[in-house]
Amino acid sequence: FERSEPGAVTLAIGSRRGRLDSARASVFIVDGSGVTDEERTRYALLLARNPRAVFARAIRLLHVGPPPVAGIAPDFIAGDDSEISPEATIHPRVTVGRNCRVGARAVLHPG
Repeated sequence: FERSEPGAVTLAIGSRRGRLDSARASVFIVDGSGVTDEERTRYALLLARNPRAVFARAIRLLHVGPPPVAGIAPDFIAGDDSEISPEATIHPRVTVGRNCRVGARAVLHPG
């Protein structure tokens, strides 16, 4: 919280809730109850019934890992008249049917 930087999204609950001025985050996830009109105009707030759950979801959405390395598994099976981009990522044990089109950023898993 105290080390947040501009552009960051941070969780402001408990004792941190009253210290929004001490953080440099751009967005604060807070419990929606008890938010004052002054806070609504002064800060970028994301109001939530369950701020911890919303923060966990935001972390998953905003901190994605590196994109998968493009490549097609040697055991990949494509049906007749399918178009497969060489830039796609196709994992082992994947099969697609006839007349399928797999684009450049597609990632296919078996199952």
